[in-house]
Amino acid sequence: MGNTANMTHPTNSRLRAFRQLVSERGGDGSAADVAEAVGVAPTTITRIELGERSPNLDTAMRILAWCDRAAKAHRIPKVSRVQPEDLLPPE
Repeated sequence: MGNTANMTHPTNSRLRAFRQLVSERGGDGSAADVAEAVGVAPTTITRIELGERSPNLDTAMRILAWCDRAAKAHRIPKVSRVQPEDLLPPE
């Protein structure tokens, strides 16, 4: 039997990295903050990042809108911003 504590999940590193960048620049970038702004549970954000679920279109659009607002507010360059395809689970 393997040790499940050492198992890693594929992550949506782009969304997680973006949230961390927002936090580093003084913004509200925790999963709970994003979830509140988007109108979903914090576990939903975490599951999307872990690749355990894909957001429906409405949730994806709200996440992207939050990312856009946060990027503008914290002057995050376009190259670091989350794109729609970044919200899809890894293959």
